[in-house]
Amino acid sequence: LFFLMTPPTEHVQENLVSHEESLQVALDIQKVEPADPDQHSDPQRSRHKLLQYCSVIKSRIQSLITALCFISNIYPLAKLRVFLRVFDYTVFTLLLAVNLLIFFSLCDSHCLYSVKTLGKRVGTLIQWNFMFLMIPIPRRSILFYITHISFENVIIFHRWLGRWIFSLTTLHTVLMFVVYYERGGFAEVYHEFSKFKIFTGVLSFFFIIVITLTSLPVVRRKVYNVFMKIHYISFLLVILFALLHKHGTQMAGMILVPIVLYVVDLVFRFTLFLNSKHSVSAASLVGDRYIRLDFKGFDRYNPGQYIFLYIPSISWVSVHPFSLITCPQLTSTASVLIEVKSGWTKKLQNNLLEGKELIRSVWIDGAYGNLNIPFFMELPLVVCVAGGIGIAPIMSLIKSLHVQDTKRTNRVLLIWSCRTQELFTEFADEMGAIVNREDNITSLQLYHTGDTAMETPLEQIGSNSNAFYSSFLPGKPNLSQLFDDIAADAHTNQLERVGVFVCGSRRLRNAVLASARPRRNCNFTVHAESFTL
Repeated sequence: LFFLMTPPTEHVQENLVSHEESLQVALDIQKVEPADPDQHSDPQRSRHKLLQYCSVIKSRIQSLITALCFISNIYPLAKLRVFLRVFDYTVFTLLLAVNLLIFFSLCDSHCLYSVKTLGKRVGTLIQWNFMFLMIPIPRRSILFYITHISFENVIIFHRWLGRWIFSLTTLHTVLMFVVYYERGGFAEVYHEFSKFKIFTGVLSFFFIIVITLTSLPVVRRKVYNVFMKIHYISFLLVILFALLHKHGTQMAGMILVPIVLYVVDLVFRFTLFLNSKHSVSAASLVGDRYIRLDFKGFDRYNPGQYIFLYIPSISWVSVHPFSLITCPQLTSTASVLIEVKSGWTKKLQNNLLEGKELIRSVWIDGAYGNLNIPFFMELPLVVCVAGGIGIAPIMSLIKSLHVQDTKRTNRVLLIWSCRTQELFTEFADEMGAIVNREDNITSLQLYHTGDTAMETPLEQIGSNSNAFYSSFLPGKPNLSQLFDDIAADAHTNQLERVGVFVCGSRRLRNAVLASARPRRNCNFTVHAESFTL
């Protein structure tokens, strides 16, 4: 960064000569001969040296990306908490390095620090980052198959890149405002911002602000349909006005490849979608907050994955993601559990409450997600922690652990806390049947955290349900103490590593990550899932 960020003055030329050997070893490039003092001020020579170093660093970055992809094929990244963090930091370090390379490679040394040049170079950075922003959008991108990272994990980078673009766009606007203000005050600012090519940039910035505000979790999770509509429309307007802004042809070339990838993904998914019509065999209410849908003939999924549901009788334009609670090896009927909030889910609930004609068919897009079941199969002890409806993918996981022929897992501990009694009742028979199996490997710790006391439906008690309801413990789970006990038990049984799968609220996931800290003789491998994309 020293050689990239410092203008090539006489002082830097001396440093280049004195550090010849270190450059030869670290970067593996030819030695830089001392420049003629008369050519120190030649901008073309300085630019050539700068681009030479940028090219070397670019090749190193490409080698690092290749190494990461190779490692990911041997051992999937983003599965373990530590690897997910390393991958996060690596990706964003690379993005930062690429941004610095682009920024300084396009700057002339004699005007590197002028406000106008900074503003223009930041504008160029925005164009490059739009290309990076669009790469994670396809749900079935070839990059996901190469790196083994699923859509719901990669979309995190899309969000952070969006925030980075918002920051760059704000900086670009402020810098150009300063340039015009210094030239002639507010009158000059108004005159310049009224020009068509600059005004389109202002409009693009406005819709970036709209996207940023509507993408906040408080909006995205409460009114998902509104968020998606605003997101798509505003993004198209951002691209349109950005192309009409300065250097639109250059930006069009940058985003062409991501657009082609997205179109190919869209056509592929739409083709599968048209052939994914399935009949609904049952639709039932689970208390006043949940709905269960069962549909036949869908087995194109792995345990722990999720699907996007399209029900025309509810909405012609809305598609929503839901986790599957079934195991394809055990049944040909796939099931999802839906939490009722507002909009689409509320309308679905009202249709069922009013006794309207049962939903005849649904269209399915998916399945998606990359929960690595074989990895959990390799661990003798697996701990599953669920909060509320977070039990959905865990049910699929537990069922799959019992039907695999080559399993090494010999113990599964399920810790489930929930405020809704009806949700316990819904899964009482299924979980009880798992516990009562002759080859059972699952033990339960259940916690009812609702305001009202837990009432056991005596008329529904059977041998399976009895095994389920006898697993309730008072109060709330003390995760720190529970993981201390699990670590002690693992040490007693000479287990060095324990798998942990958690699905629930952000608070629950953070609590589990804090409690599953490494112990002296036991390490916890944590995979965390969330309710929302």
